[in-house]
Amino acid sequence: MVVKYQDLHFSPRNGRKIKLATAKGVFDPNVTTELLINAVKKTISKPKKMLDLGCGTGVVGLSLWLEGLVKEPIYASDLSLPSVFCSQENFKCYECKAEVRCGGLFEPWDGEKFDVIIDDISGISQDIASISPWFGGVPCDTGADGA
Repeated sequence: MVVKYQDLHFSPRNGRKIKLATAKGVFDPNVTTELLINAVKKTISKPKKMLDLGCGTGVVGLSLWLEGLVKEPIYASDLSLPSVFCSQENFKCYECKAEVRCGGLFEPWDGEKFDVIIDDISGISQDIASISPWFGGVPCDTGADGA
């Protein structure tokens, strides 16, 4: 699979500006992403073994790693192979050790335990996502009820 990367910049409030590689079909960081990052920053104060579930570009894990809140390696996974490739590229760009896997939910992490699991996976109905500009062509195979 060939992934054509595009540059994207993201700056969480009170955080460092991050340059990210993204690609078609990979969810771009947004206000929800920023809220999630800030909620975790308020909740933990020292580095933890962390899983970024539904990692997309890897921006959540990377932001928290840049804040010194992640024990290396950061663990990250996504159902989307382009997302896995983008995350790997972004972690490498910042010299952040990461283990990034492709798969659904916890399937790639059988037998692993984490101190913190960050979940930025959509629970929006597939029918709504298909007409929402918020998804911008990113696949959303969540069914009619979003489960």
